[in-house]
Amino acid sequence: HPQIHTVINLQDHEGETVLMKAVYKQHKKIIELLLACEQLDPNQANNQGKTPLMRAVELENEALVKLFLDSPRVDPNCANKEGYTVLMLAVAQCCPKMYLYLFSVQRGDKHRVTPEGVSLMGIAVRLYTEKKLKEIQSYLGESGGNLLGKDALGRTLLMHAAGSWNQDAARWLIQQGAEVNAVSCLGETAVSMALEGVSRKYGKVVAYLWPLVQTI
Repeated sequence: HPQIHTVINLQDHEGETVLMKAVYKQHKKIIELLLACEQLDPNQANNQGKTPLMRAVELENEALVKLFLDSPRVDPNCANKEGYTVLMLAVAQCCPKMYLYLFSVQRGDKHRVTPEGVSLMGIAVRLYTEKKLKEIQSYLGESGGNLLGKDALGRTLLMHAAGSWNQDAARWLIQQGAEVNAVSCLGETAVSMALEGVSRKYGKVVAYLWPLVQTI
């Protein structure tokens, strides 16, 4: 019925639907009933571009994630406003339980990249240790786990690791043959991105201390 379609997909001022609110409250039975309704759009995102499945992953509720992925109408490749899919979000938010489950069910596109061309490994090298990176690489295979490739801006994985000051990842990438002096399309190097990362992280401290250093 047309009216059911309108009501069940109705959004509030934040773009939240009844399904999104049910996920937030983790009401599994209500979610089951909603997903069974043909008029429901299970991929409808809120104002942040976040889908109900993404919220379930953020809550690290494996039962709800499974419930969504068991539905053929749920698209795990929907992206938020930053271009992140649910798998990318699980990696970016350091939720090993979630990204390992998503890898295991093989529903999402693990080779998807952001609008800037950043791959799943490009996200992972900013955050994880060598051990975790090897684990993620094993799930991605040869193409997705390529450590020497570049994104759309010509940035290498080493640049991403350096820019986030992830020394363990940077050390491992260099051991794997990463080009230390590679230059991006924007003229960046791993060293310049590391310095930029320091500026972002400690900018206020540097701005305060620099005038004092100059007087010494």
